[in-house]
This record gives sequence, structure tokens and C-alpha cells, in this order.
Amino acid sequence: MSDFVFDTSTFDPSSLSTYEALPTGEYSFEIEGTENYTKENGDKLIKITLVCIDEKYSGRRVWDYCKYFSASGGSLAGGPQRVMSALLAAGIPGSPSPDEACAALDGETVNAKVKLRKAKPGDSYGDSNNVVERSEERRVGTECSCRWWPD
Repeated sequence: MSDFVFDTSTFDPSSLSTYEALPTGEYSFEIEGTENYTKENGDKLIKITLVCIDEKYSGRRVWDYCKYFSASGGSLAGGPQRVMSALLAAGIPGSPSPDEACAALDGETVNAKVKLRKAKPGDSYGDSNNVVERSEERRVGTECSCRWWPD
């Protein structure tokens, strides 16, 4: 016999976090977690998981993948700038290593502007969000750069 009982009479389905995309706009987020990892192709990234704390969309998540090393010598697509922008928005000075940056960002509260990216027909993941930059910083052919600012 199990020590755990599932009691659906007290369960509130609305308490679950949702992965539904946010409408384009500016939101407050808590940095739920960061991960410094190396892809199979040798590229190095910091993955930042942001959880919206604005009342209407509380709990919705947005991920920002910040490439800071390209094994092939290709574009970093603004990855280092996005990490530095997040560090400044969180009030973290200095020149931390990628692992130190991850540790410093965990749990911080920041604001970011996100853009809704509509799913293409047949896309199994549905609509998603990108953290976006000020339009004058956009470079043709690059991924979105981050626009963060202090809470």
C-alpha cells in the first residue's frame, strides 16, 4: 500500500504553471534558474529561465539562450551582451565567469520585453516568446538581443 494518496477534491488546476506564450509586451520576471552548458557541437550557452511575476500572467515562463562561445567561429547573436545586460539589470557588477554569472542571476528580479512568435503550421511546440531588444540595436540576420532593465 502506498504512503501517498491523490486527493482530487482539494486540487486546483489553475494553480499549475502554464507554458502558454505571453503577448508581446514588457513584464517583470524572476530568474528561476540558469544553466551554463555546452552543446554537442561545442557551442557554449547560458540558458536563463524567466518566470513572469506580473499578476495577470504569473507563472508563465520564457527562456533566453545566450551563446557566448561558438565552436565554429560563427555568430554569437548577441549572447554575451544579453548576459551582461541581465547582470547589470540585476545590479551585479564586475566580470564574473559564466558559472559565477549563473549563480549570481539565480533568484534575481528583472524586467524584460518579450515578443510573441507565432507557430508555423505543423510546429509541434505552438506559439513561443523571444526576449527582444530595442529596435535600433537589431542586426539583420541575428537572433534577438536582450533588453533588460532594473526592477
